[in-house]
Amino acid sequence: VSTQSTWDDLNYANKDAWDYELAMKTIHDLAKKILEGEFPLGKRKLLNINIPPCSIEECKGLKITKAGYREYGNDSHMHRNPRGEEFYWIGLHPLSWQSDESKSCDFEAVKENYVSITPIQLDMTSYNDIETLKGWITNG
Repeated sequence: VSTQSTWDDLNYANKDAWDYELAMKTIHDLAKKILEGEFPLGKRKLLNINIPPCSIEECKGLKITKAGYREYGNDSHMHRNPRGEEFYWIGLHPLSWQSDESKSCDFEAVKENYVSITPIQLDMTSYNDIETLKGWITNG
């Protein structure tokens, strides 16, 4: 069972009034911990950190999360970088995601005023599908 949540569910109505103190404190504390040699993840593994739009006092703490399942739209928007080169943002808005019963994804944590920390890795290979794909490509 899953439900869809949207950007509107989050309190982003007044982005100009955002307070970045929570972001600065969070990143400072995590960087200090990492630089002191206490980073438990191996090579090619990173932290994806999402900060809720709230004050330090309103933040409920840190939550280790999984990456949410983002639903992308079918629209695209052409923009130009400072050098005048075109680039496209594809399917960005509205921000929506699938939520499961555990509500343990990064979107849900931020929605509830938690800092979300998701361990991610650079290798996105779907190892379970290698043999299936080999069979498909040679039998087709």
